[in-house]
Amino acid sequence: RDYKNNKLAFKNTVYWRVIKSQFSDPAGEIGLGAAQDNDDDTLVLGEKFQARVICSKTLAIKSTAEYRFEIYRPEDYAAADPTGTQSLRQTLTVGVEPELTFGKLSVTPQVRLIHSKYDINDDDPSLAVRGTFVSQRAETKPAGNLAVRWHLREGLTLQGDFGRSVRQPKFSELFGDQGFVLGNPQ
Repeated sequence: RDYKNNKLAFKNTVYWRVIKSQFSDPAGEIGLGAAQDNDDDTLVLGEKFQARVICSKTLAIKSTAEYRFEIYRPEDYAAADPTGTQSLRQTLTVGVEPELTFGKLSVTPQVRLIHSKYDINDDDPSLAVRGTFVSQRAETKPAGNLAVRWHLREGLTLQGDFGRSVRQPKFSELFGDQGFVLGNPQ
């Protein structure tokens, strides 16, 4: 749902995504040395809220808050007990982005804080020893960006960006698919 007037704009987005990761090694030739038929699912639910305020001809401020909840569930249909324990991740991102405009030149610094809480269970049914650890941890990481845009003429803009971003690992990167990718949940 969006709201807009001359000086103020709001945008709220609710989203979901299902990620299915499959790996099959019926003869145990490429994976862990045993037959595998992995079918891992990740469900992502989230909401992102953005607000933009035009303060003057030279200053507009955009703020963002986003919450994302992820559930990971591993399965190996070739294992004696095919279903592993689910792992969870919750992420809250907040940021502010002032845009300064000077004629045809605009400068936009952006600052974000990304806070993540993990509840990870290493109970993958593909592993020989299951449930070796449970990790509950939280981390906060800063990120930022500086963008400079020069509007040369109608339809032509030169833009440069410099920044630091944070990309959280996918669950398959944390746990691996036990075939080609061996995970590192630490």
